[in-house]
Amino acid sequence: RSGWGEPDWYGPGHATVATVAEVAPGAPWADALGSAQAVVVADGAVRCSVRAYTDTPMLVFRIEATTDLADLATGAFDQPSVGWPVFTPGDRSPGGVADGSRALAFQHCEFGLPSQAGADLDGFFLLPHRPPTGWPLLLAAPDGRTLLVAPLDDFHEQAIGLNGGTVRAGWHGDLDEVPAGFATELAVLAGAGPRACLDQWGRLLLDRAGTVRPGRWADALAARPSYWTDNGAAYWYRTEPGLDPAGSVVAAVDDLRAQGVPLGSVQLDSWFYPHVDLRPFDTDEWVVPPSALVAWENRPDVLPEGIADLRRRLGDPPLVAHIRHLSADAPIAGEVSVATDGPYAVPTTPEAYERWLVQCLAWGVETFEHDWLVEVFYGVGWLRAAPGRAQAWQEGIDRAARDRGITLQWCMATPADFAQTVTLTQVTSVRTCGDHGYIATPGQLRAWFATTNALARSLGLMPFKDVFRAD
Repeated sequence: RSGWGEPDWYGPGHATVATVAEVAPGAPWADALGSAQAVVVADGAVRCSVRAYTDTPMLVFRIEATTDLADLATGAFDQPSVGWPVFTPGDRSPGGVADGSRALAFQHCEFGLPSQAGADLDGFFLLPHRPPTGWPLLLAAPDGRTLLVAPLDDFHEQAIGLNGGTVRAGWHGDLDEVPAGFATELAVLAGAGPRACLDQWGRLLLDRAGTVRPGRWADALAARPSYWTDNGAAYWYRTEPGLDPAGSVVAAVDDLRAQGVPLGSVQLDSWFYPHVDLRPFDTDEWVVPPSALVAWENRPDVLPEGIADLRRRLGDPPLVAHIRHLSADAPIAGEVSVATDGPYAVPTTPEAYERWLVQCLAWGVETFEHDWLVEVFYGVGWLRAAPGRAQAWQEGIDRAARDRGITLQWCMATPADFAQTVTLTQVTSVRTCGDHGYIATPGQLRAWFATTNALARSLGLMPFKDVFRAD
């Protein structure tokens, strides 16, 4: 049981080893808070321990594989194969948490959707097309005292399952194999308010990783206003009467400059390259199908003269170029090493990204916007089946960008993607809410943006809102 003042904020916690073995009886969990370290061992296959610190109000829960493990997957991402701890709020001690306490979690979905719940830690509103998981998880008393639960490492391998009566921290249920010695750590830390806890957690991650951030002024995208052609923009898959797509964008940018708007860069969204399902121009539908990329080159029916010609007509500004998840049927998927899962593929080496980033240099692209990160992670099971694969995928992109002097923007990132940027050097900004005009109202998006910004800020990331219509 853990708490601050009241003795049992989350309800009793225990270890669960669903696939490997049962927890050995008599484990000294009840003594965890009264000692420097307590250990639970599951038949020698995994070791679960908790450290209680004397110099800072923090507990660290550790899971370690003591041998190579296989066939761990539970069949549900939110149901851990090894859970440590798994809390049961419904079994709290009487008076275990202050009346009126509230919880906030950032769902493991695109843009880290913030969701609230009461002290029962159940009934979070979560996007149904993603697993019911989320972290950081914050629980705050009415007087501001707050506890935060979140991973300290291996961000793509750890999940906190929500709803259903338990809070399930541990190795996510799609993790199928781990080598001996693989270990993860999860913190419970205290602070005088949610922002203080987020900032403390962020500092821990940044200090542990020795993070080097590129800084706010590393590219035109963060330094000055930019013109975006993403979902919600007037010319997203639309053209001005009498103009073609390129002419519509050029006319809009020329008009803004004539009005004295100091544009620094122009973004080209997914409309410029072919997907499996080509979306037609000039429709009234606001549909954003998760259709994968076929080739990262201009659609001849949209930009027949190419991107270099469009940039020249725009006055040669730095470009921001959008990319998304890869189709398993894309030609490049047959030329480089990839892992496939149904219609999707993910490069298993940086070679594909190296090719695309060389293309950035030819086009005048200063910032490479990787969108649909969440779809890559959930769309290709290979990334989730063994530890370190998602981290290597993102570090490979970062290294290829650094070698070519190109900055990165993360889009549709989960909290794990936010946190993993502590080992990257090229991410200058991260999108912190959904697209304008899609899924939610502008007011709901504004609340989403303002809340998830606090998560980005704690990690030293520049939060970014792309399309915002003043009307």
